[in-house]
Amino acid sequence: MRLFSRLGSWLRARGALADPRPALSGGVGADAGRAERSPPAPPARPKPPTPAGRSRATPERPALDAETLARLPRAPADVFRQRLLEALRNASSDVHVAQLDSCVRVLVLAQQARAADERIDTALREVESGTHPLLSLTWSALRDARPPFSPAPLEWAPEDLAPFLDGDAGLLFFLDVEAIALAVQQATESLGLAAAVEDDASLVCVSDGRFIAHINTSALVAEALWTGSGPLSVLMRRVQQLPAELRSFVALLRGLERRFVGRRFEVQGECLVARGAGDVARIDYRQLAAAARASGLGIDAFLAGARLDDLLEQSGDVAMLVRSPGYRKAWPDVVCAESDGALLVAVREEDGRARPIKAFADDAPERFAFLQREALRQLPFFKVDGHAFVVELAAAPGGRRHADARTCGLVGDKAATLLLNPRLLRGFLEQLGPVPPVVEVETLSENVVLVRPAQVALEDGGSEVVDVGPVMAEARRRALRLEGDLFDDGADPLEVRRTLVMPDVGAGHFGVTLVPDEFFVLADQAAQTGDLGRAHADYLRGLAFESLGLTDKAVRAFERAVRARSDDGELNLALGRTLSASGEHGRAVSVLERAAGALPEHADVQNALGVALYKSGSAGDARLAFLRAVKLSPDEVGFLVNLGRTCCDVRLFAEAKIALDRALRLEPSSAEAHASMAVLCHRTGEKARALKHARAALAEEPEDDTVRELLRMLDDEV
Repeated sequence: MRLFSRLGSWLRARGALADPRPALSGGVGADAGRAERSPPAPPARPKPPTPAGRSRATPERPALDAETLARLPRAPADVFRQRLLEALRNASSDVHVAQLDSCVRVLVLAQQARAADERIDTALREVESGTHPLLSLTWSALRDARPPFSPAPLEWAPEDLAPFLDGDAGLLFFLDVEAIALAVQQATESLGLAAAVEDDASLVCVSDGRFIAHINTSALVAEALWTGSGPLSVLMRRVQQLPAELRSFVALLRGLERRFVGRRFEVQGECLVARGAGDVARIDYRQLAAAARASGLGIDAFLAGARLDDLLEQSGDVAMLVRSPGYRKAWPDVVCAESDGALLVAVREEDGRARPIKAFADDAPERFAFLQREALRQLPFFKVDGHAFVVELAAAPGGRRHADARTCGLVGDKAATLLLNPRLLRGFLEQLGPVPPVVEVETLSENVVLVRPAQVALEDGGSEVVDVGPVMAEARRRALRLEGDLFDDGADPLEVRRTLVMPDVGAGHFGVTLVPDEFFVLADQAAQTGDLGRAHADYLRGLAFESLGLTDKAVRAFERAVRARSDDGELNLALGRTLSASGEHGRAVSVLERAAGALPEHADVQNALGVALYKSGSAGDARLAFLRAVKLSPDEVGFLVNLGRTCCDVRLFAEAKIALDRALRLEPSSAEAHASMAVLCHRTGEKARALKHARAALAEEPEDDTVRELLRMLDDEV
């Protein structure tokens, strides 16, 4: 269990502070992966007043009072970083609160011990004692967002503290974001520009009378904390970039007029409108100017080869996918280029789907280069989903262990695209453990990539010639098995092998599901059960899919098994269980009743039937099924919790208490038992005891939304 995940959830559950993650859809200056963009569906954005001139005097701006001035950030980068590192060093076994800046505090929880809830309460009251609302941000949430700012913590933190920032450091930052936004506004107006702050202080809109620039305070905060520079240094550098940024908008406008002769471009608020040939196109000039700055090219060279369609604000993000050369058969008119036996395909990503970008007969050769540059700029935000597995190398002779001797596999629609950039590959490997300095990469198809260390050493420093052939053979076999089960339509073969040096910083966002060994064992057994009949093979395949959480595929496999042997209790139990998990509780009840008839002494059947009845709204009948399950298996904690919860719902409080007390005696750390007991105590008026059990439940399951809500309600009442 991640220590600080528990603390962050506990704090959120108490309703003490909001917990927004930094909206990193926008970057900061030319360093960022993207231009700063407005959050989706923002509140009504204030329109900055148009300044009459560029004078530095702004007498119309109201003077800030002393209290507001005291809130503004004032710590330079070296001071902010020094205070943050001191806070980490000074954290003992208790909670420690440090002031990093006028507008930033940090709560540090030592890793070696958990602080008592009362001490956390005291620390929170200390932080909340001010009159201005604060937003909170956990370090783990910031790290998980993978902000594309430099230097990263491992570059500026000393060696003794780097592990804290690389892992789950117990850090919770409290930020006066409104003060940061006011500081941005004040610094901007000192340049003779007009500025307005959104109501929620998430955005500062800056205008020179014609163009509008956005400063995203969430991005400022993320950079300030990630680089250890502090808000003052980051916002001042960002503000100093504004004049050049606004001038770049003018240069972009002139470049567009030269590139697209015959089009008339007009500035309308936050976009450029291109008129001509009877149509109107809208271009986000901020996004396009950021891309031009990131390219390092002049405007004319940057726009060379681009089509107007490539620049429109509604077009979606550009990405590159690695595909088989055979991809052209299905998409003959796609923008693409061959590279090292693979095809790089330009796509636009919208709502999680990749749409190939169409090529035209009059395209200039530079168009692919234009799209490729934009794809690389968007790389930190590239999203990859898939199923991963790990194959360990066997122990060396004498029982000595190999270091980092693992082959990792990824099976997913974008798996081969990890070859696009070593930073993506590192981002994937970071999900699974330590990253070797040099790796061998191999693709089997568009959907499969395998990665292993280029060199395998022994943990004791000894040397040995290691035969990785058997491990790679097993990894290939598992990958093809998994791909066949996950993708009904298969994928084009793609054979690419590369040796890559891993960079220091990864990129991308990954939704990786780790495949248990159980899946491969069951899948192999299903392939070898010809003598036992098709029903048994389908049953094993269903269990394999169930181990991956692929409920729909499991239901289909179990349905085939039940059609072949409708009187088999185990098959009906498996089908009823997965139907209930997929929300088809009515069907599940009838199937599980058939299973109960075939297996009257099977406790799992009665429990599954009780769950289906409970979820279908028949709490009374569910209680009887849970009673039968507990009678057949009296020491099963899950059955006792289900019985106690159901008895509580039908107001049989004494019976519920007996069941839940027994569950907690059998398993004192059961989060479900504590949560159910908290609900019971709340309903019977034992508020203090309910609060105790809710806290115990959240300590074990920090992401449980139901317990968090209950804890918030109990805290208010107590």
